[in-house]
Amino acid sequence: MCLKGNKLASKHAFRPIIGLDGCHLKSKFGRQLLIVVGRDPNDQHLPIAFVVVENETKDSWKWFLELLIYDIGDIKANKWLCISD
Repeated sequence: MCLKGNKLASKHAFRPIIGLDGCHLKSKFGRQLLIVVGRDPNDQHLPIAFVVVENETKDSWKWFLELLIYDIGDIKANKWLCISD
């Protein structure tokens, strides 16, 4: 899910740094949450996009990042700096 307001803000108001992370969801379904956050000029962290997947795998990250690039534009052309663990 990529919220339209945050998508537009990521192109115009965010600092050119985005953070990528995944975490386990503690439930009987045992899924993973993948999220991309950005930072605005007021030093607030805002979600740009997130998704719930079955497993945190290379394929799920690749799929998620392809959709992210489609939504916010090419990372190299827009000079985004990606931070991940």
